[in-house]
Amino acid sequence: MAHDDDMTLAGDLPAELAAAHSCAPYAVVIRGPLLGTKWRLPEGREWVVGRSSAADLHLPDETVSRRHCVLRSVPGALEVEDLGSRNGLFYNGRRVRTCRLRDGDCLHIGLQTVVKFVRMSALENSFHDRLLHSATRDPLTGAYNRAHFAEHLRAEARFATRHGTALSLLLFDIDHFKAINDRFGHPAGDHVLQQFALCIAQRIRCEDLFARYGGEEFAVIARGIDARGARLFAERLRAAVESMRVTYEGRPIPVTVSVGVASAPPLDLAHENDWLDCADRALYAAKRAGRNCVRACGDAEADATPGRVTALVASGG
Repeated sequence: MAHDDDMTLAGDLPAELAAAHSCAPYAVVIRGPLLGTKWRLPEGREWVVGRSSAADLHLPDETVSRRHCVLRSVPGALEVEDLGSRNGLFYNGRRVRTCRLRDGDCLHIGLQTVVKFVRMSALENSFHDRLLHSATRDPLTGAYNRAHFAEHLRAEARFATRHGTALSLLLFDIDHFKAINDRFGHPAGDHVLQQFALCIAQRIRCEDLFARYGGEEFAVIARGIDARGARLFAERLRAAVESMRVTYEGRPIPVTVSVGVASAPPLDLAHENDWLDCADRALYAAKRAGRNCVRACGDAEADATPGRVTALVASGG
């Protein structure tokens, strides 16, 4: 057992370590469509929270009003004021018009979203980021995982239905992936998945969500892109994958991808599983057409193609 006499005495912490322990205020979503999202809230500023894409802090929650409330960061606390929202603010189980949150307090915004006010050091913030990454990301490719994709698709589908906004879902299936594994080995297959994910991630918008939801299958949820735009978008991504130069241990590996697209408008898709079914049928039409191509739900050949029974969201997976 160590004694005090055996310990090495140190002086003050280095400046960078001391700075890492200084705290800053954050709002963290602990329940709702943006689970895990956090915003830094510097003192002396204010932010409008709402469903509107123009809100400073955007919450894609159908029970949140377009301009739901305003947050004001003051020393040691967060002041909150309701802006006449329909479903209100709830603090400690009680509906309030105004309240003041201190470190550790939670606020219900609407009926689904819960935000926690916390003060975190840089070390705690980094730890939170690592936890969030492990909970929402695929460890091999860095794309979002299937569970996060399912939750995001549910929220985006409801938002698009309620507000009549454009939304598109792109499903990708890497062509002949089993043959790649059989010919080049599974480590090479993993390398192909990583290179494919990097190619797509570098070419989508910051507001798009890119996910891996099974094996060699991936998806992009693209808000604000209609059928014509989605087809062009999908074709650009397909061409980018085809032009990749993937090698593993000095051996070139040709990679192509089939893409299925579902878009509203023109489709009227009320449920997230409707989106998956339509995009899945379009994906299978692309594969039947010879692979390395794009097909959209609404094309005659896609509508005639029986897709798989797709219930990824309902299964929670």
